[in-house]
This record gives sequence, C-alpha cells and structure tokens, in this order.
Amino acid sequence: MEPPYEISTRYLHRATSQPCTLRYIGPVTTQTTNTQTEAERDRIWLGVEWDDPARGKHSGTHLGVKYFTSRVDGAASFLRWKPKDASKAREGTNGTADNGEMLWRGRTLLQAIKDRYLDTDLPDMEQPVETTNDHSLVLGSSNSRIQVTVPNLNKVTSKFADLGRLTHLGLDGMWVYGLKAQGEGNDLDMNMLDRLKSVKSLDLSGNLISRWQDLADIIRVLPMLTGLKLSHSRLPQPESSLDGVVGTAFRNITDLTIRNSLVSWSDVTLLSSSFSNLERLDIAVNPLCSGRQEGRKATSGFVNLRELVAGDCDISAWEDVVDMFGSLPALERLDISVNPIHSVPNNSSSVSSRAVFQRLQELVIKETTLDDWKDLGNLASWFDHEPVVLKSLKISSRVDDEGEVQERSSPDRQRLSGTRADRAGLVARFRGLGELNSSPVTKAEREEAAKIAQSLQAQPRQDVKVQINDATVISKPVQNSLKSKMIDLKLVFPDSPLDQASTLPQTISVLPSATLKILMIKLKKAAGSALATNAFHLEYQGGKLGDDDMNIKLSDLGLREGDEVIVRTE
Repeated sequence: MEPPYEISTRYLHRATSQPCTLRYIGPVTTQTTNTQTEAERDRIWLGVEWDDPARGKHSGTHLGVKYFTSRVDGAASFLRWKPKDASKAREGTNGTADNGEMLWRGRTLLQAIKDRYLDTDLPDMEQPVETTNDHSLVLGSSNSRIQVTVPNLNKVTSKFADLGRLTHLGLDGMWVYGLKAQGEGNDLDMNMLDRLKSVKSLDLSGNLISRWQDLADIIRVLPMLTGLKLSHSRLPQPESSLDGVVGTAFRNITDLTIRNSLVSWSDVTLLSSSFSNLERLDIAVNPLCSGRQEGRKATSGFVNLRELVAGDCDISAWEDVVDMFGSLPALERLDISVNPIHSVPNNSSSVSSRAVFQRLQELVIKETTLDDWKDLGNLASWFDHEPVVLKSLKISSRVDDEGEVQERSSPDRQRLSGTRADRAGLVARFRGLGELNSSPVTKAEREEAAKIAQSLQAQPRQDVKVQINDATVISKPVQNSLKSKMIDLKLVFPDSPLDQASTLPQTISVLPSATLKILMIKLKKAAGSALATNAFHLEYQGGKLGDDDMNIKLSDLGLREGDEVIVRTE
C-alpha cells in the first residue's frame, strides 16, 4: 500500500498541528551496517521540511545518504509511515474528521468559508428535490429552477446574506490549500461563491497552498479583491516569471503582505510582473538577501509601489538597501526596521553614488543598530539632494533583553546620548524633515537644532550611552511627550455588518507600555454600540490574544506602529 500523499505538497502534521512540506517518500537506510531486515528495508518513510526549523533534525541527509535538500538548513526530518487504521479514526483537532493518516491536506476555500462564516450544515445538492413547503430554497434562473429542502432555512439565508456584505474575508489559520476539492462545488456552493463579489481583502495567512496556480484559482473568484495576506506561507520559489502560470489573476492586487514566508528579493523580482499594480508590499521577516548576489537589484516592475515594509529581513549592508529598493520609481515610504545595518557610506563618496529614492518621503528605521553620528550623517546624505526631500523620519535604537541600549565598537566615536540633543542633531542633518518620530518639526526647533548640532561638532562627547529616544522633543510642551510615544494600530472588523462599517474606528492610538486589557477598554469605547453588547477578542498575526494575555504590555506582544489587529465577535 502506497502513502496517499504527493511530493512538494504542503500538509499539517495531525499529532502536533505543525505545517510541513513533503519532500520525499520511500525507504531510508536506518543502520550503518547491512544488518537491516527485509521488513526494515520495506518500511516507507516520509521526508518532510517543517515550517518551524526548530523541529528539524537534518537537511535531508541521513547516515551520509542524501534523500532531498531542505530550503532551510536543519529543518527536515523523517516520519515513519504506517497504513491508516480505520479503527482509530476520530474527530480531528482541526475541525475535520481524522481518517487515521498522519498528515492532513487542509481545507478548501469552500470548506473554510463554511467553517468560519456559516457554521451550518448545507444540503447535498447532487439531486434536485421537489418541494413546496415553508423550508424550501430556490436556486438558479427562472428557466432552470431547483427547489431543495433546507433545515433551518432562515439561519442559512441570513448567513448567506451576510456573505454578500463581506468586504474582508479572514481565513487566517484555516490551513486553506485550494479553491475546491475534486467533486466539491455543488449549486449551493457556487451560489455561496457568487455572493463574495464585495470582498476587497483576503487573509490567507497560515495556509497550505503548494502552487501559485492554486492561489490564482482562489483569487479569480473574488473579482473586487485588492488586498491579499499570505504570511506564514511556503509557496515555491519561482524559477521565472509566473505570467504563463497565473495569467492576469493577480493584476488587481494593490496591497500584498507575505511575511515570514522564506521569500528572497530574487523571488520578489520574479513576482513583479504578475503583481504589476502593487501600491503596498509587506515582506518583513524574510531572508531577502539569501540567494544569488546578482538577484539583489531593483526590479523593473512595481512601477506603482508607494510603500515597502522590509523590517527584520537580516539586511546588514546599506548597499543592499540601495540596490534592492533605491530605484523603485514611485516609492514614498520605506520601513527597514530591525535590520542589523551597522554603518552607512556617504552617498557622495560611495562607489554606487547615484540618484536613488527620488520620491521617498518617509523612512522608518526603528530598533536600529545605527547610533554613530557619522553614520547618521552619511544616512542623511542619501536624502539631501533634489529631487529627494525626506519629510518624515521614524528612528529608535535597538535594546537588548534587559532593556539596555546596545553598545558596540570603540568608545572614541561621537554617539547619540539619549538627550534632547539627539533630536536636534537628527533635525540638523536631515534638513528637509517636517516630522521626526511622529512629532512635527517647528521653525524654532530647527533653529535650535542647528545650534546644538554645531556645539556637538565642536565638542564631541565620548564614551556615552547610546540611545535614540522616540519621545525626545525640544521646544515642546511637556504634555505632548506621551502623545509622541503612542503607536497607531490598524483595526479590522471581519464579522461586522456592512451597515456598521462606517461607524467603526479604522485605527486606534495607544502607548506601547499599555496592557492588552487597556487596549480592549479603549477599543470598546471607540467602537461604541457596535461592541457594547457583544463579547469579542483580538487576533494578531494569525493568533488569538486571550485572557492570559490581558496584563501583558503591547510591546511585549510584539505590536508595533502600523500593525493590524483583527477584532472578532464571539
């Protein structure tokens, strides 16, 4: 008996609920000697690569024999396969029946929508049922009417009506792998899909999609879709442009988020022609600089891209930032926070000196390892020539686990001191700034900044603690200091009726030091009657924030400026 699996396909390991990609099916030598029994030689093993590399034991090689190669070193392991035992079949932990197999293929889009939004058993539509009772449902046109009996018709029709009003389809963590299974998709299913014409954003984070073609099939049934989230994916690395595979399926997408998905910049450049109308791209927490060095260059696509988020992508050289992002023609906002960039060359003396970032207006570089005034001055040189006019800078120093600002290299350099002179020095160097760390730069402040910067240059301080303080504001009333520390979180209400959409807040401002409980209170107050009588919970990056998190600070939960929080009613 052969395992019912396909190589290069993604599955969920039932016992651990961990996603993986199947790389190998077959025998594995388990001993270094030739003492294996015939039964041992006939055993079938499954070679998998785990999304979480910590679960792996090797890279596809065992006892010197290479069976496959994992994309991430050390992320692979072998699972011994046994034919399924029907007697052990049970209700699975993922909302489906456990058929005894160790790997689960996941849900189709149809099943995921039913499980998350309908929560109602729909009738079998294979055969028309003639009925005229009060619980009948008519499908089809007047020329081909089909009447079927539906239990709880009022509940079904009400939920179908809700689908028609949905603008956000949140299927994160539902382990969707494709549009529909073979044989799935009766008339009622198709009617359900037809009602999704108003959906503008789709969250498929935490999916089991194995092919770009399968993703394209899903996108095609949502004609109004412009926003797509694919975080925690493992779609295959494209070897060439996807145009011949997906056609124009992705042309309407203007906002794409694909965090933590093993995407390199080489992959991004190959995707650019398929996502040709992107205006916002979030590729944070990806190994952008992996792969070929020649792949680290600006793509000829993305001519409409205005915002790029590339935080925590292990970019260590400023030259890579310039090569990858500098020539994007429409780029206005760039976020390169949490990248280990330790130095920046002056643009005028750089071998790559050229006009780059020509339309950039805002640079975000939070938790940076840049803290030397020379490097910060060099950074400013890249944005100090026409037509480049940087209007907004958001910058803060990286801190270690104990909350101390990191100190590196020799102490004889002039460094940031954590005083208000830091802000003055930054304003003086980035001369076109209108806003620094969300606080407006006034004319009086600019004049004072120039004087303090001159003083710093005349009397450099040595061996001082390094810190860029987000909240340091000069020539400002004290009462504004808390406001400057606040972060704005984006809010999504996927379960709210359409008629309430205009009354719900789109963002909420809160201190990073506030607890989740405080955020819940502020949110309930801001939403008013929409949440007054309903129990609700919050989700962030595909995970539910529960009662155990109520007293945890938002900063400790990983929430940052611009992050999206999903509000779900219970």
